This record gives sequence, structure tokens and C-alpha cells, in this order.
Amino acid sequence: MTITNRDAFLDQVAANLGRERKVDGVERPDYSVQPQWEVFEGLDPFQLTDRLEAQCKAIHTTLKRTLASELPQALREVVAEYEGKSVVAAADPVMRNMDCPLFLTI
Repeated sequence: MTITNRDAFLDQVAANLGRERKVDGVERPDYSVQPQWEVFEGLDPFQLTDRLEAQCKAIHTTLKRTLASELPQALREVVAEYEGKSVVAAADPVMRNMDCPLFLTI
């Protein structure tokens, strides 16, 4: 994944911390425990979606289920509900291949 303005962002974070940016000797941590890979292991896509829907309810977030073929219309409806004018989404190949509305910026 390409991160836009990564260096400028990291420079700004370092400046806000009152220090020079570290560029040498930085290594990813090697965590001894990584439960995120096991929590939902064995669940099928439908079960995962059910879990996501339950979590969304718990945090007062709306989840809208739709078929891929109905995604453009579902996006239009959600944006209209929020009186939005545009949407920013990840540059996902699936989204690029769909007939997404013009307000969607990928």
C-alpha cells in the first residue's frame, strides 16, 4: 500500500514530539501474543458479517447490507441520508470495477 505524504506526516509527528525523526534502527515489534489472528478464526463470511453488525449496534454505527450489484444504489441512499456530497474510499480494485456513483472518489 502506498501512503501519501508519509514522510511529511512522520516529520510533523516528530516535530510535535519535540525531537528529530528517527529513520535508522527502527524495527517492527515482534509481539509474543497476536490474538487478532485467532479471535474470529473458523467463522464463515456470513458469521463475520453478523459479528460486524452486532459490533456496529454496540457502538451506535449503522451497517447497511447489500448485494454487490446493488452497491451503487446503496451508496447513493446512504450519502443522501447524511446529505453528503462526496465519499472518500480506499483504492480497492473491487470498488474500481463496480459502477460506483460519481460522488465516490477512489
